[in-house]
Amino acid sequence: MIVQDSSTAVHETDICIIGSGITAAMMAAHLAERSSRRILVVEAGAHTTPFAQRTAARERYLAYGESPWKSDHLDDQNAFGTTWGYSPSMHVGGLAMHWGGVSPRYSPEDFRVKSLYGLGDDWPFSYDDLDPF
Repeated sequence: MIVQDSSTAVHETDICIIGSGITAAMMAAHLAERSSRRILVVEAGAHTTPFAQRTAARERYLAYGESPWKSDHLDDQNAFGTTWGYSPSMHVGGLAMHWGGVSPRYSPEDFRVKSLYGLGDDWPFSYDDLDPF
C-alpha cells in the first residue's frame, strides 16, 4: 500500500535515473530505444535561464558580474569529486550546461591520484596500459 499526503506525488516506474545530466540523458535514450520499460528521470534542481533570456542575462553578467544562470545550483547541496574545476551544479542538464566543449586527454598522473596526492583512488590499470588504444 502506498500512502501519500497532499504534498507527495507518486510515480510508478520500472527504471529510475537520479540526476538529469548528460550521462543520464544518454542512458535514458539508450534504454528507451531498446526497452519498453517505463523510465523516470528525477532532478533535484530547476531549469536554468530560459534560452530566450540568455542574451540579456549574459549582458547583465558582463555589466554587473551577476551569474547569468539563475537556479543553476542548490545552495545547501554539494557534489564533491566533480572534475575539471566545475562548481557543484544541480539543475536540468547537469554539468553539461557548463561544458565548454573541451575534453582534455588524461595524463599518466590522472591514473595515480591516490598514490601521488592522497586523493580519490588509483585506477586498476595505468595510462600506458590504455595508450595503445
